[in-house]
Amino acid sequence: MAKDYAAYLQGACPEISFKFNPELMIYTMTEQHPYVMDNHYYKNVRKGMGFLAKDQALYSSNETQDIVDTMARDEGAFQKGFGKAMIKMSVLGVKTGSEEQIRRDCRVFSIE
Repeated sequence: MAKDYAAYLQGACPEISFKFNPELMIYTMTEQHPYVMDNHYYKNVRKGMGFLAKDQALYSSNETQDIVDTMARDEGAFQKGFGKAMIKMSVLGVKTGSEEQIRRDCRVFSIE
């Protein structure tokens, strides 16, 4: 992770007073376009601005670096790949009835 970006995140989320803030999460993950589904995530990863260590690892790996470069460079490739991924996810199945769980707090499982 880029040192200046790490410092920015540490300042935005001090360890002592950290509270979950969805607005901050959205902004820091895609700083330039927080409410647009585009390829800026990949552009940020190339600049060392991956939000999580796993994000940044995409650019450190020989297996995925070319994919990150392609997605960052080509908005059309990103949109096409994103569409295919959403279609694949749509067939995973939706839990219904007693299988489902609506969480009151997305960070923890609800106990009923």
